[in-house]
Amino acid sequence: MSNKQGVILTNDDASYCKLAAVKKGYWEDKYLDVFCTSRRMKSRKHSPLIHRGYYARTMAVYSLTKKFLDIAGAKAQIVNLGCGYDTLFWRLVDQKLPFSRFCDLDLKEVVSQKQTLLENNGSMLDVAKEHEYYLKAANLEEPDSLMTVLSECNIDLKAPTLFITECVLVYFQPPSSVELLKTLGKAFNQAFFVNYEMINALDAFGKVMLKNLEERGCPLLGLPEFPNVEAHRKRFESCGWHCSDIINMNEAYARLEYEDVKRIEKLEIFDEFEEWTLINNHYIIGWAYRDESNLGFASICL
Repeated sequence: MSNKQGVILTNDDASYCKLAAVKKGYWEDKYLDVFCTSRRMKSRKHSPLIHRGYYARTMAVYSLTKKFLDIAGAKAQIVNLGCGYDTLFWRLVDQKLPFSRFCDLDLKEVVSQKQTLLENNGSMLDVAKEHEYYLKAANLEEPDSLMTVLSECNIDLKAPTLFITECVLVYFQPPSSVELLKTLGKAFNQAFFVNYEMINALDAFGKVMLKNLEERGCPLLGLPEFPNVEAHRKRFESCGWHCSDIINMNEAYARLEYEDVKRIEKLEIFDEFEEWTLINNHYIIGWAYRDESNLGFASICL
């Protein structure tokens, strides 16, 4: 299996894991089921640890997104890089949060399948047509090509723009992720970047994680070069971004809305505390910004 095929399959795995968590009541998402059409994949059982992990990831990204929109207002643009079957656009519309346009970008195979499934759902397609929503194929490892796609999406380089990457940059060769961040940092003066991915490849658990994903055809090419929080911080800063914070997912989980965390912790019997802590130490969420107009992006935090 090629690296590209392996990465595409990670979208399927993540989507069905999220759907399983949604069906257990961890968060609401009435759209994800549209993109998850395999009965076999839907029938798979997942542990409470998996459900809780995807809850933490989804809520952390959503929280930072909402705080960005609170500051940026109706001129805000959102670019979901490596979007997979993510439904953030429709969830934000449901919440009546203001933004001007939303771009879902991914490999052409993923985009083609997402578009086909979307066209089979009239109500979701209508919402997309009522707003400035774009679903486009893009090679994120070729920044010049990406900038062309962003232009086709009517992205305004001067408008406040949020970029989201979830388990995307870690699959790139290090020079490619650096070039992407540099290109976006030079092009956008009012921008906020949220990145979620793996770290800590050098301990026993990290080595197993690396090996397992490599055997599945999706090696974590960026992990050896960016193995920890400090390396991620330096990458942002060397590419022209002000790094606000990078935290592991144990800390991120502790910062989520207290009452909602207490709610989801009652949904299932949970006894995997040691493994939960270990896994969360191998994932981070980080955010950085460029804010030449002093809109206040430095104040955004979990």
